[in-house]
Amino acid sequence: MSEYRRKLLYSVVIVVPAGFLAKYAGIGWLGDYGAGMLYVFFWTLVFCWGNPVASPRGIAGMVFLVTCALEFLQLWHPAWLEVVRSTWAGRVLIGTVFSMWDFPFYLLGAVLGAHWASHLKRSVGGPEAGTHHSAGGSDGNTA
Repeated sequence: MSEYRRKLLYSVVIVVPAGFLAKYAGIGWLGDYGAGMLYVFFWTLVFCWGNPVASPRGIAGMVFLVTCALEFLQLWHPAWLEVVRSTWAGRVLIGTVFSMWDFPFYLLGAVLGAHWASHLKRSVGGPEAGTHHSAGGSDGNTA
């Protein structure tokens, strides 16, 4: 696994419990909107991990747009979608209640996610993920 992907994975491991803590700790606006910000941040990191050569900004933009579409989908209530929303996974992944106030926090999550993933990518050196080379070999091994 490349150094960039490893750093993304470590970041995800930190963001997941932070997101659930924000969502379920009941800390006012943090639970209502901070979790949405971390949701977009999380998916940006996950998709950057899955496609490490892609632009983090492009990925964050797509995650933001899909998240906004999911938010608008909360205005639609067909029976089959209500069944999905009645499950814990459905509530966590697609939500249940529409709020215009979620959008600025989704945007903040996208900006922060893109910034963090770009920072991690730059920290390993090279324009593509995992192109950091150490002395002794292109894979980072000295043997």
